[in-house]
Amino acid sequence: WASSSCSRSAFSSAAALSVMRDLTSTTGETSHLVLYQHPDVVYVEKVEADSAVQMRSRVGTVEPAASTVVGRAYLAHAPREI
Repeated sequence: WASSSCSRSAFSSAAALSVMRDLTSTTGETSHLVLYQHPDVVYVEKVEADSAVQMRSRVGTVEPAASTVVGRAYLAHAPREI
């Protein structure tokens, strides 16, 4: 992540956070913004829901895409070459 040519600030725009806050408010669930970097996902932003059950994820964490729900959702709709 630190050596990525993309800076965190490029992905943490006010527009993305506004949408994420609306999504979390509407669903009552935590929302994440991730960046796919084959074969992983990088958590770029997180808006936590007010819930007794909390997501154990942290911004900046790198996880294998196939082992996360958000990564599996991405892979399910990604072009075949990925």
